[in-house]
Amino acid sequence: PPGHVGPPALPLGWVEAQDPRYDNATYYFHTRTKETSWTRPEEPLPTLPPPLRESREQLPPPLRATPRQPQTPEVEQQLDEWVTAKRNREYEVADGLRSLLKARGIDPDEERPRKDVDVSKRLDEEHHLLIATWIEAKRSKNFDKADEIRIELRAMGIDPDGSRSNINTRNPHGYAKELRPGDWRCAACGAHPNFASRSACYKCSAPKPP
Repeated sequence: PPGHVGPPALPLGWVEAQDPRYDNATYYFHTRTKETSWTRPEEPLPTLPPPLRESREQLPPPLRATPRQPQTPEVEQQLDEWVTAKRNREYEVADGLRSLLKARGIDPDEERPRKDVDVSKRLDEEHHLLIATWIEAKRSKNFDKADEIRIELRAMGIDPDGSRSNINTRNPHGYAKELRPGDWRCAACGAHPNFASRSACYKCSAPKPP
């Protein structure tokens, strides 16, 4: 009705779901911390900063925001070309690209940090499943979903493609194309596939449907 005001938006990371074990009662869970609550969470009230001390103590440098958001396709291409030029020892080309990126306020050393370690052997079942879902999204040209999963993987320290890739996506031990009998889709967040052996969603920890 006109003038009706609904409940405020959930804080970042919280998702509303229904628990089939309790007649689809509404509950809330945090997709990162896995915390659950029967009470609707609210944004915490802002706190005032502590007063400055006369001793002027040295403050630690601010933490860098994570995960890093993807740049525009044009910038991503320039970053890839910059990495390729460095690898090929085309230093004049690399310096020129660096200047172009710096003029846009982009530090290529931060956007394309050096990564020599292949982390493929340290990945667990959930990592392999998420990478398989990302590969399938690319194959089916679902680029929005692929970009969303890429951001999530990079937040875990996994770069699946491009010049900063640090995994082997041709690993025969993972990334299966076919789903196994019993694999299921999460009704809460849509993550798919979840392995049949899992009792909760690999992404948001919502319980497996009966």
